[in-house]
Amino acid sequence: MEQKNNSSSDEELDVQSEKFNPLKALYAKRIKLPCKNVKKLDNVSSFLSRVQRAGNVLDSDLNVVPNKTKKDQETEAVDTQKYHITAHGRKFLKEQAPIHRGKSSKFTRNIFSRMEQCKGPLELLKKFRNNKTKVIIYIRKEHGIRGTITGFINAFDKHLNIALVDCIEIWKRRKFNFSENKVLLGQPEDCSKLLNLMGIKVPEITTKSINRKTVECTRKIPQLMIRGEDVVLVAAKDEKGTNDSIKS
Repeated sequence: MEQKNNSSSDEELDVQSEKFNPLKALYAKRIKLPCKNVKKLDNVSSFLSRVQRAGNVLDSDLNVVPNKTKKDQETEAVDTQKYHITAHGRKFLKEQAPIHRGKSSKFTRNIFSRMEQCKGPLELLKKFRNNKTKVIIYIRKEHGIRGTITGFINAFDKHLNIALVDCIEIWKRRKFNFSENKVLLGQPEDCSKLLNLMGIKVPEITTKSINRKTVECTRKIPQLMIRGEDVVLVAAKDEKGTNDSIKS
């Protein structure tokens, strides 16, 4: 009797048998499925929603391979040529199909690529940099020209911010006795010792008296950054003279 009960219960849980009991199978802990890779659903409503979705059963979910006639195959061939069919079976015209877009490249433009692609007046700065031409740059002050800086261009940008190496700066200033702000400035003090203690190396400045009131100062700087708003003129430094120049 026990063997008959076990065999009857196994038939009720067998999906392919005529005595299959879906209610008992729903509450059973172990069910033998005919296919190993079938996706298991939690309840009947989820199964019905998958069946009714887009009006077709998803073959990938249920592992069902329907028998297709020649007419069905021909219509599918025509549909694939005329329509764009999604994974869910929806049909779109070719012009309605989504556009496949690859990953957008990151914005990689920087000052180095900008210098290589420059045109117009900046192309002359590029020429000076590539040929390692020594240039002279005239620097402005509040009223008039402050002085000049000579060196080799290392980098630049569209705002005429220029980085130089091996620079020599020459400018003029008034002597202390003839200074316009000698009352406010007071007696000058030597701060070189304090700067050396802080680890700051100040380039040496050499002075040369031009007349009774003004002095010409020169100093050598290994690297220097000039802001574009201070640049008046950029020209090639040549003993024979040249016409290559840029005005800001």
